[in-house]
Amino acid sequence: MNGYNFLELAIKDILRVINPSKEDWSVRFHIINEVRAVAESIESLRGFNSNLFTKWGDLDISIELQNGSYISSPGRKHKQSLLGDVLRALRKKGGFRRLQFISNARVPILKFESFYNISCDISINNLSGQMKSKMLFWINEIDGRFRDLVLLVEDPFEQPANTARTVSSNQLIKISAAIQATHGILTSPNHNQTSLVSALAGETYMSVTNEDICVNTCNQIRNKKPWC
Repeated sequence: MNGYNFLELAIKDILRVINPSKEDWSVRFHIINEVRAVAESIESLRGFNSNLFTKWGDLDISIELQNGSYISSPGRKHKQSLLGDVLRALRKKGGFRRLQFISNARVPILKFESFYNISCDISINNLSGQMKSKMLFWINEIDGRFRDLVLLVEDPFEQPANTARTVSSNQLIKISAAIQATHGILTSPNHNQTSLVSALAGETYMSVTNEDICVNTCNQIRNKKPWC
């Protein structure tokens, strides 16, 4: 066996170990439904939503606030107040442990651990987190090798001591630019973090329209398969 074949087999073995099983997916969906019983309108974020999580990865949940057909962006104080209400509701419901409200974080979050030993973070209308999740999901849809690379290197959403290792919005824009240069246009060249987040806010139908445009673009790029 040559070195290349040995490396290929080793990588496949590693991916087999770290890839989530059907049970890992089911457990996370169960946790989401448990939280949904307290706050109906929620959306999973980041690793889970973009299919870029390991079997021991944590779960990030955003509680979505809508005013009719309008997706709002509440202020920091409002988010803190709502998370306080969620904290009390989760304590009353039971089934969650190590509940911790981190109000002074850049994005206020409520942390807890499920009885499945999965760490979970809850935020309010985390549009930036949604944008990152969708961008990474679309990139993964274009070329599935991206997912293997992410899982082998590190979970991009973990928060290590060195925050330079986390995926930032600017890095996502650079990844999109690379995709645009090699496969086609994924986002507008004028997009930045603010405009991408804005694309998810406002009228619901506009948010859905923007998503549909990106999904159709990804399908067109994937069908061309320029890397084969």
